[in-house]
Amino acid sequence: MKKIISCLLTIVLAFPLSVVYAEEHSLDSMNSSMPIFVVNVTDNETKKVRRIELSDDVVSLKPVITRNSTDGEARYEISFSGDIPLFYDDTLIIKPCSDIQTNKDEAFVRANLKITYTVKSSQEEIRVEAVSGSWTPTTSSFTMSFSDRQVMVTDGVYGLAGKTNWYYPSSNSYYYSTGWGYVIKYPSSAEAHTGAAAFSSVNATISGMGGTHTVEVTLNVP
Repeated sequence: MKKIISCLLTIVLAFPLSVVYAEEHSLDSMNSSMPIFVVNVTDNETKKVRRIELSDDVVSLKPVITRNSTDGEARYEISFSGDIPLFYDDTLIIKPCSDIQTNKDEAFVRANLKITYTVKSSQEEIRVEAVSGSWTPTTSSFTMSFSDRQVMVTDGVYGLAGKTNWYYPSSNSYYYSTGWGYVIKYPSSAEAHTGAAAFSSVNATISGMGGTHTVEVTLNVP
């Protein structure tokens, strides 16, 4: 399963989205061939994968604290927070045990994904410290449940020297500390498979409908 998801992660990273600019910190240092974030939704019945375009304000990068003025260490959080649609047409859903019809465009998953990391003043070393996030429905019009939760974080170092952790949250919110030290800060590159990043995946099911949609978010450190 990890190998399959790793392959999917490599594929989605190869196709760029618009680079996002956050108010807190400029993201224009990002390699133009590499998107800040990628969002995919898969209909697990039809196997159709859909790339989701979201507005610029779903990503922010902000300094948290300067730890050591001598070494110039600075801690940052890069965060994704977006409402992701499960459906893409105007077909109607019949709510279970009801004659009321609800538009599919009400079916959104709010996905949050955050990477906490520290860099040295030279910008040549990085310590990826934690990954956190959550999944929630955006409406109470129907019951949505989540399953098969997966989270990945990597320090982005090239080759076997790189570290990657996989987690399997038992609830819809999570926080994991990596315990990693400093490594060389590699640029984000889909071709070289480098650059610190995080990935989350969850299956969303609406009660009474049957079938699931897999929501995947990839977030890259600039």
